Amino acid sequence: MRMIIDELKIVPQYDRKTVCCFTGNRPHKLPWGENESSPKCRAMKKKLRAAIRALAAEGYRLFVSGMAQGGDTLFAEAVLDLRKECGIALECALPYKDQAAGWSMKAQERYRSIAERSDYVTYVSYEYTTACLFRRNRYMVDKSSAIITLDYSEGGGTVSTARYAEKSGLKVIRLGGK
Repeated sequence: MRMIIDELKIVPQYDRKTVCCFTGNRPHKLPWGENESSPKCRAMKKKLRAAIRALAAEGYRLFVSGMAQGGDTLFAEAVLDLRKECGIALECALPYKDQAAGWSMKAQERYRSIAERSDYVTYVSYEYTTACLFRRNRYMVDKSSAIITLDYSEGGGTVSTARYAEKSGLKVIRLGGK
């Protein structure tokens, strides 16, 4: 039976010391674009899995993805792949209910598959607003003590989220880019 995203459990309270979030670029800013079979992407995925395993070994239990295309998707899938091995959970922090509505069918299916397999789903806003992406990023950082970044850009949401995390005192793990 397929689970509808709205039916997933609400995330329980986790101690901030055990929560890690992620920020990363959309495909058009990543060196490999949408070619996830490229050597650069495969190498980054290995680094990402190693970072998640290391954090799990330190006691991190909840990993939060903002579910954008690109880095967020790769992060969420890595957490799902390591969930049983590492005893960790995935929270999808969605900026608004129809986040993936304008994406390709393939991207929408991938998004839905991740959300349905996740442990928790949080809607920061039910409807799109000009501030919902910003609020989603703040939500993730404010509940975390560590952040993994994948940033190849000069500006935008990934840069501002990483800066906010640094100012908030989070442990920052940079996997690539700037």
